[in-house]
Amino acid sequence: INPKFKEIFGYDLTGIPDGQTWFRKTFPDPEYRKKAISIWKDDLKKYRKGEPRLRSFTVKSKDGTEKIINFVVTALASGMQILTCQDITEQKKTEEKITEQLDELQRWHTITLGREMRILELKAEVNELCKRLGEPPRYESTEEKT
Repeated sequence: INPKFKEIFGYDLTGIPDGQTWFRKTFPDPEYRKKAISIWKDDLKKYRKGEPRLRSFTVKSKDGTEKIINFVVTALASGMQILTCQDITEQKKTEEKITEQLDELQRWHTITLGREMRILELKAEVNELCKRLGEPPRYESTEEKT
């Protein structure tokens, strides 16, 4: 276990001496742990040696913090596996915030667009009434804008 692994998860070999302990501690919810292990095992069967497989899981670190981690596992010809982990928690939070802001902007766009269309309709009605009264239109041609 390298220093970055310990930084991300808070564990060293004394805290997680084997895979079973690792899964139990970092996936404390039994159902989520079962799902993660199942995916992990299925991937072992599907992917060829040397072919990296990427999975993202939410795990719990030693201090209880939930983190979203990208796991990239590559099986070697020897049967060993290389595992790299990347904490993408902040990236995911930023993506969620941007998505929320975009949704809000789209709602405002829809609202203001509807309002602008209604204003054009009202201007056209005023111009029509002016025409009926023999007065010049009060607004420049609204027919071109609708």
